[in-house]
Amino acid sequence: MNSQAKEIKIGEHISYDLALRASASDLIDQINNMAEDHIIVDFRGVRSITRSFAHEYITKKAASKKNIEDVSVPENVRKMFIAVNSSGQKARIFDPSKVKVFPL
Repeated sequence: MNSQAKEIKIGEHISYDLALRASASDLIDQINNMAEDHIIVDFRGVRSITRSFAHEYITKKAASKKNIEDVSVPENVRKMFIAVNSSGQKARIFDPSKVKVFPL
C-alpha cells in the first residue's frame, strides 16, 4: 500500500458547480481504485453544490476504506455537508396538535 497522499482538485476534476449524484459516485469510485491510501480532495474555487451531490459524496466517502481528507472547503459547501449530515434530525417548528383552525 502506498503511504503518499494524492491530491484531487475537485473543481478541475469535475466542475466548480457540483451537481450530479453520479459525478460524486464516479469520483469516489475513482478514489477507491487509486493506489494511494490517503486522498486529499481540494474544494478550492467550488461555487455551488447540490444536496444530491453532497449526500452521495458523504455517503460513499464514509463507506470507503481510503482516508479521504477534504481541504479548502468553501462556507456554502461546508453548510451543505452539515445540512445533509443532520437531515434526519429536523427540528420541529411548531406542534400541529396545538394549532386551532378557524373557518373563514
